[in-house]
Amino acid sequence: MNDRNTCTCHNISIDDFRSACQSGAHNVKTCFKTIGCLPKCNNCIPMVRSVLAEFSERALPVQTEAAIPVATSNASHQ
Repeated sequence: MNDRNTCTCHNISIDDFRSACQSGAHNVKTCFKTIGCLPKCNNCIPMVRSVLAEFSERALPVQTEAAIPVATSNASHQ
């Protein structure tokens, strides 16, 4: 992860960006929009991207047996 843990232009902590992701932000633009501002100097963009990566890794769908279509046969037609 990037060494930066705060957006110094807006004094936004990395936890604020994590909260934005939990609220549904899915890219840099929506992270800032959720918080209510826009990036200014862009030095925090790598930090925001690393937070987004944390959440995208958590959100990867896990395929279960229920998600796999199962063919059924009718035993009475043998």
